[in-house]
Amino acid sequence: HRRLGDLRRKMATWAPGTEERSDEARALDERFRAAIADDLDLPRALVVLNETVGSAVPDAEKYGLFASWDEVLGLDLERGAREGFEPTEEMLALVAERDAARAAKDFATSDEIRERLQAMGLEVMDSADGTEIRPRV
Repeated sequence: HRRLGDLRRKMATWAPGTEERSDEARALDERFRAAIADDLDLPRALVVLNETVGSAVPDAEKYGLFASWDEVLGLDLERGAREGFEPTEEMLALVAERDAARAAKDFATSDEIRERLQAMGLEVMDSADGTEIRPRV
């Protein structure tokens, strides 16, 4: 159970994810899916999962893989990512820039920044306090 919590915390540092896949990520995904297709061979699937954590696959791709695999595993791995998400400095700067554009009623710029944030894998919400972001799941 502790390892599951550790994995959820790691996913929070990898957020937001991407559906893009490098060759190494595609190979890991194929191995995971082959294990699941082989009479639900969970021990073999978990070996792939553990290998992925320590692999050289980019963090955003790891997040995407784990989110995809969790559709089979049902461990709610993204919950930890949502709860532990910390935006990067770039994200915070874009949020501040978007809030300034909204205050100036420059909605074209505000919409452009929203699109940039969404391209980073974020959900963008408007509130009375300004722009709020979280990983899109």
